[in-house]
Parts: sequence; structure tokens; C-alpha cells
Amino acid sequence: MSRKEAFAVARMGPVHLQGPVHLQDCGEKTAWVVAAAKCGPEDGFDMIGGSAIVAPTGAVAAKAISEDDEVITHNCDLDLATYIRRSVFDFKRHRRPEHYGAIVNQFGIEVSE
Repeated sequence: MSRKEAFAVARMGPVHLQGPVHLQDCGEKTAWVVAAAKCGPEDGFDMIGGSAIVAPTGAVAAKAISEDDEVITHNCDLDLATYIRRSVFDFKRHRRPEHYGAIVNQFGIEVSE
């Protein structure tokens, strides 16, 4: 998948509407995530599945679509994560530690009287 195609996969919709909650922040992690989820009956409960492969963009690249046993695959561009880390989520370049003072200088809870 090209970078252009990876971003086009976003048309599948937001991740939080597409699968398990733990996939929501894949874009922030800038890594491919392959998540397997159980489906079918187990111990008297029906498992709904929801296995997915999510791109570093946060877009769902492949998703199980039934509640039966299913195998999903995707040809992952492993360089896509590096590209996104260097361009979109370059934390080293965008860090602003001068604004962290309010977070790191307070100890405990301050209660006003």
C-alpha cells in the first residue's frame, strides 16, 4: 500500500466506530496494530469478534466482518510508520517543555480555603 493509499483508507470511517476500543489511538502510536478478537459462543456468551489491522494513520486497513472464524490479511507498508513519525508526529521537533511548568512544578493537591 502506498502512503497515498494508506491515507485514502481513512474513508472507512473513524476507528472508534469500526472496532475494539484499544485500536482508537493507533494513529498516535504511529505503528501498525494487528488485534485479534474472539468470536462465536464461549461459556454461554456470544463473542462478537472485531479483529482488525489498523494503519499508523489510525485508519482500519482490514477488518473481520462476521461473527464466525475468519482470517484477515493486509500488505502493510512498514515504512509508513517511519514516514508518519518523521512528518506528522515528530514529537522531538514539536515538544514545548517550556509549557510543562504547571504540570511538573506542582506537588500534591492544592486546596483553596
